[in-house]
Amino acid sequence: MSTHTRVPRALVWCGLLLAQLLPAALAYWLCACIAALLRRLQARMYRVLRHNLAHVAASDSTASQLDAMAEQALALALRTYYESFRSTATGGRWQVEMIVPTDCTLLRRDNGIESRGMMICGLHIANFDAAGAWLAQHGIDVQVLSLANPDPGTEMINTLRRKQGLHITPVDPGALRAAIRRLRAGGLVLTGIDRPADGGNQPLTFFGETTAMPVGHVRLAMQAGVPVVLMACYQQAPGVYCLACSDPIKMQHTGDRSADTSANATRLLALAEVFIRKAPEQWLVFVPVWPPEA
Repeated sequence: MSTHTRVPRALVWCGLLLAQLLPAALAYWLCACIAALLRRLQARMYRVLRHNLAHVAASDSTASQLDAMAEQALALALRTYYESFRSTATGGRWQVEMIVPTDCTLLRRDNGIESRGMMICGLHIANFDAAGAWLAQHGIDVQVLSLANPDPGTEMINTLRRKQGLHITPVDPGALRAAIRRLRAGGLVLTGIDRPADGGNQPLTFFGETTAMPVGHVRLAMQAGVPVVLMACYQQAPGVYCLACSDPIKMQHTGDRSADTSANATRLLALAEVFIRKAPEQWLVFVPVWPPEA
């Protein structure tokens, strides 16, 4: 079964049009209204968000609290799309504020302190696109490995991301070979690690349960001999985000490639749990990470 969430082209065109017409305050209010409506309709995207949140929220969370968290997450997701579309409608000027701590690994690279290749493992927390745009605006050239075989609507969104300066490459053998060359040459490659992908998944423990999760990022880092950095972009207030990065994490090499791949992937997911637990209502994954209960 495909792990893609299909995006209708008409929906992207509608989003672009509304982004040109609506000021932020009105757009944010409309996003909240749409999220509330989708909750009442029990739309699939709402149900998937709630299903995933049930696995990561505090164990004593009530059903009503999970309902509210899923609605909050959905409203946030809609706002991030508006912000991305709005930046395109205004000539590439991002309409959000990005706070970057001075000890951020990627800021050290921007200042010339870090120069080695690094595999950046992004988490789908709040405004993932804004984090990528920040990298591009600071002249930090990153190859982004996106989902393979994107549908027309997703490809439209990827085109918008390219206009922000991001080097988007859907996963295929050529993109993976280019990623290894880039990493070995001291460059950066970014991909998401907190949701299943089409192919390349392995059974791993995530939030205390075994599920199929990607390991391609670990294989790339091991093959290129580079460390991994986890990255997230938290919302602090509507339109205000904070970039968070881990320190570089060296991959384990014992000579048993299969065991090392699983061990490294498990270590990274354990750290991803720490990032997600800081703001579970901002974790925006629209495919079931864990199989639905029978």
